Amino acid sequence: MLKKLTIAVLVLFGVWVLFEEGGEPKTLKINDTEVNIQIANSVQERELGLSGRDGLADNEGLFFIFDEPGFYNFWMKDMKFSIDIIWIDDNSKVADLTLNVMPETYPTLFTSKIPAKYVLEVPAGFVNKNNIKIGNHIDY
Repeated sequence: MLKKLTIAVLVLFGVWVLFEEGGEPKTLKINDTEVNIQIANSVQERELGLSGRDGLADNEGLFFIFDEPGFYNFWMKDMKFSIDIIWIDDNSKVADLTLNVMPETYPTLFTSKIPAKYVLEVPAGFVNKNNIKIGNHIDY
């Protein structure tokens, strides 16, 4: 019982850290488009991702931060909505794009074609709507 309670508390704490991050809103900019972001830079935050959420607003995203560039796998476990995945290199440039990834694709793994240090998950259609292209610079 204590072990289950401890795990539950840790999960809730991870969710709180992920979505509050000190209460300060964070944004990044691609071209002229501002995105309100939540940051996932710990193992727990990255594992949770957007799982279980009902959706994102048009200008919201989850920003994953890794220690070094690499080929990181993403999947749609426990997802309820489709997303676009923006892969960003260590020079803060869009390195690759994976569009309209649907929950039904689980357990397929998605990764970038070249190493990425950051990943931005946004609602499906965001990339096309905002004319995001490989090579665009990200300001954060």
